[in-house]
Amino acid sequence: MNERVRQILFQNVAPFLNEGEVARHLFQARRGENPYVAAWSTMLRFPRLIVATDDAILVLSTVWFGRPETIIARLDRSTRLGEPQFSPWSLLFLPLLSFRWIRVNNERLWVPTKDMDEVRAIDAQNVTSS
Repeated sequence: MNERVRQILFQNVAPFLNEGEVARHLFQARRGENPYVAAWSTMLRFPRLIVATDDAILVLSTVWFGRPETIIARLDRSTRLGEPQFSPWSLLFLPLLSFRWIRVNNERLWVPTKDMDEVRAIDAQNVTSS
């Protein structure tokens, strides 16, 4: 995601953080069906926002344009997101649309490939802080 969008999202998540908590990493994800076979209208939505702070990983539900709405889960910071899984469907759509999936809070989330570095950075920070 571009830097301007990132800055807006960081500002939008501030009200959901505990006092003194600072968001370090974030990324948007789609939940539910495989985005390659879902209806085109769901392709435009990112209903989850994953935010990593020094103390926790937050899973936020979002409304239009990624604006956070509610906290779905506050996970321990040591929670690993794991290596994003490849979908064979992506072979048909590359480079137009490319997603990998991870499981967070018992929910399959589809993450754009361009945001994989954020997923890996969150897990890497878990390893170095342990």
